[in-house]
Amino acid sequence: MTVEKFEEEMRKAEARIGAQIRTVDAQIAETQKIVQAKEAELKEFTKKSEAAPQAREAELTQCLPGVAYAKALVEAKEMKAGDSTMSPFLPIVVLTVCTRFIPGFKKFARQEADLMAKKGVGGILIFGRKCFVQVVGHLFELRENYIGGLGCQYCIISGQSGVGKSLACSQVYMREAFKRREKLAFYSVGEKRIYLFWAKDTKYTCQQAKVTSEFFDTSRMWKSFDDNLAHLIIDPAQGKGPGFFDKEVEAFVVYLTSPNMECKDFLREIRDLHHKRFFVPTLDIDEIKVVAAQLKEDPKLFLERYARTGGQIRDFIH
Repeated sequence: MTVEKFEEEMRKAEARIGAQIRTVDAQIAETQKIVQAKEAELKEFTKKSEAAPQAREAELTQCLPGVAYAKALVEAKEMKAGDSTMSPFLPIVVLTVCTRFIPGFKKFARQEADLMAKKGVGGILIFGRKCFVQVVGHLFELRENYIGGLGCQYCIISGQSGVGKSLACSQVYMREAFKRREKLAFYSVGEKRIYLFWAKDTKYTCQQAKVTSEFFDTSRMWKSFDDNLAHLIIDPAQGKGPGFFDKEVEAFVVYLTSPNMECKDFLREIRDLHHKRFFVPTLDIDEIKVVAAQLKEDPKLFLERYARTGGQIRDFIH
């Protein structure tokens, strides 16, 4: 082989090696880019993972008005109004609750407190109709059976809109739970908010949180609250049914609803799970007369409203 030929072969070999080196360098650079991108993704994922639980738990806040409300409900002045010998719907248990706050009914509570103050009544009047008291008694019996592993977990209180299911019957139920020092959650679908009442020493504490689609499934706060000793009251909203309720909860569930789509939505949610359903009727004329007297209103005016509304108590107290 001539010198010229040898030198030419060397140049070709150097060119091939150079090309291979450049290819390897390019591959290394590309690999580094991929590694850097993955590291950035991992860093962002870790940041979000660490922040997500904090964001969910940050929604939990103290609700001091709720604390005062629980105390006021337990200490409410109680009296029985109406003669039981005159009507099977009487007496009505009238509670005078010194509060301007009711979970799920904030605006109503303020307005009603102002209205009652003008009438010289020292608090909001809650009318514990006889049927409400009877239903609440049955519910607590069913809950005891549920805790013992024998009863159903889900109960539905249904009745025509405006007869006092959400505002009056729920207050009778909550008062009984508070008096027993039991933990209770009130989920207001309309407010997209849940109120958690815990018995602590001789007092109650109240916390609130915004309810999202993940709340019942992922919230550590709810997981620590939820067991078969807890009460969960759900007040649905029109067109939203039970909201983000998850049937996998362990608490004893009471659902307040009119016999409409909100009721059907809840039944669809719990499917074929065993449940009990209670129907509360519209107000009887004798009940209306008692309500009118307690509100210091003209009974004739209330009877006119009765004919117009079909026994809805909502229009009587506004």
